[in-house]
Amino acid sequence: AAANPSQSVTFKTKDDPFDFKPQDDAASDGESGLDDDDSPDTSDNNASGSGRKLDNSRRVKSSNSLAGEPSRNSSWSFVEEYDSIHVAKSIPHLHLRSTSSVDRTMRVYDATLTSQYLSCMHSIATSGVSFAGQVGLVTGAGDGSIGLEIVKALLQGGATVIVATRVKRSEDQLAKLFKMYQDIYQEFGSKESKLILEPCNCSSAQDTYAIVNHIYGTLGYDLDFVVPFAAAPENGRDISRIDARSEEAHRMMLTNLVRLLGAVKSAKQERGIDTRPAMVLLPCSPNHGVFGNDGLYAESKLGCESLLNKWESEGWQDYLSLAAAVIGWTRSRLMFQNNIVAPGVEEKGCRTFHTTEMAFNLVALLHPYMTTLAAEAPIWADLTGNWHKIDNLKQATIDLRSAI
Repeated sequence: AAANPSQSVTFKTKDDPFDFKPQDDAASDGESGLDDDDSPDTSDNNASGSGRKLDNSRRVKSSNSLAGEPSRNSSWSFVEEYDSIHVAKSIPHLHLRSTSSVDRTMRVYDATLTSQYLSCMHSIATSGVSFAGQVGLVTGAGDGSIGLEIVKALLQGGATVIVATRVKRSEDQLAKLFKMYQDIYQEFGSKESKLILEPCNCSSAQDTYAIVNHIYGTLGYDLDFVVPFAAAPENGRDISRIDARSEEAHRMMLTNLVRLLGAVKSAKQERGIDTRPAMVLLPCSPNHGVFGNDGLYAESKLGCESLLNKWESEGWQDYLSLAAAVIGWTRSRLMFQNNIVAPGVEEKGCRTFHTTEMAFNLVALLHPYMTTLAAEAPIWADLTGNWHKIDNLKQATIDLRSAI
């Protein structure tokens, strides 16, 4: 997490506290400071450090244990090793929010949770993280996507990764697809990791239920992670042009996402698996109709946010944990038409991300310590890179295109 050169981010350990101060040339990538009057009030925020729902099988051994040392649970050793990462005054580009005690419909910056999240990022970057013995399901992992980068990270951590992929393609397309995944496994697969490709049309209810039944029935796996990132572009469709394509995309990004989570919840419930909730990364967005002419995209993403309330009201706690990731401007293949103006957007104060960068931000939410927190209450991660710094983002991008 970058900061203004005048500020410092402090990584504290019990034995060796030190300060990390970004260089001046990182200022353009750092967060913008708030005025004293704008300093966030976090007095009503708190975070729980224990996870009553997780059993020993979910506690992965620390990847940086020295030879001769007793193995330590990474989530607990993380608490022992780091007191916190302190971010002074301004809100970082990446931060966590919690429900306000004043208005429960609002989520406010939580300095404590953010400190813990940044500590997880630092821990992964310096010591790595193990996903050995864990199973993840990823949808929307096509070439040039955030999902594909998450697949690579999970394989590096030793996980079994099941990728749902559309197979209604030509033979040449399928051959290229399988070759791509084969190359990825050869490069990123680690000891005991597995990569399994499952045919699935994510806009089909039948396929959505079938893939979960196949995972729990035929394959005999229990999911630890669910990354439902399947998406489809809806460019050029305003409110008067909502067509079958928009409805299909909406089914893929919301309706069948809910069905997928419901099927996983039911599979766990039927088998009595109530101490291993699957950690779900919900793909949310700050684009709530800001750009327009994108069909039902905003409605799909807003609908995902309601799942955080249903987690408690419908009682899924024993089977699913949620982390809502509000993903900022990412230079993915899905956003290719906007990538040309990304440098100009950054000059205006909004950070954009490469798919690898955003995947790293998201994988930090799968750190054992974060899954421990999510077992107690859903996590809200603001990964927008100060999207709010630009008042009228649509007009700003139009002006940037005109200048180009």
